[in-house]
Amino acid sequence: MSAAKTLDDLYLDELQHLLSANDQMRQIVRLMAARVRGEDLAGMLSDAVQGIGNHMIVLERLIEGCDIAEFGGERCKGMEGLVEEAREHVLADDIGDDLRAISAIAQFRRMSHYGIAGFGTAKDLAETLGRDRDAVWLGEMLDDICGADRCAIELARSSVGALP
Repeated sequence: MSAAKTLDDLYLDELQHLLSANDQMRQIVRLMAARVRGEDLAGMLSDAVQGIGNHMIVLERLIEGCDIAEFGGERCKGMEGLVEEAREHVLADDIGDDLRAISAIAQFRRMSHYGIAGFGTAKDLAETLGRDRDAVWLGEMLDDICGADRCAIELARSSVGALP
């Protein structure tokens, strides 16, 4: 995609990148949930997979509301790099369960913070463009992501304290 020429273009580009980022994140978080030990962490990651899927449905609706001729967009390269890091640090066969758990939390938080930046930006753009309904939905998704991040923080604190 070429550089945005209008604020509407920038908003649409942000939504499309969020959709791509969420698709990539959902796939890796699903793999991470299957590899970690511990009911709390696996449950949190599984819940996140469902939440990310719900966010994708809303993002698709928001994109459809932008009155574009064709649906599409570039693959989000920022999330692509974060997913590769998660593969290396969480899915490796040669790490122990405790380190895998801490790595999974760290990688999940990195990806979540990328999402917080993107959803926050999209919400601000929606408000600026007078897309009040979009801004409300984006704000709700932003709150969801921040809540998942807080949950990951608590899991990290309890996990690190339990390490031998």
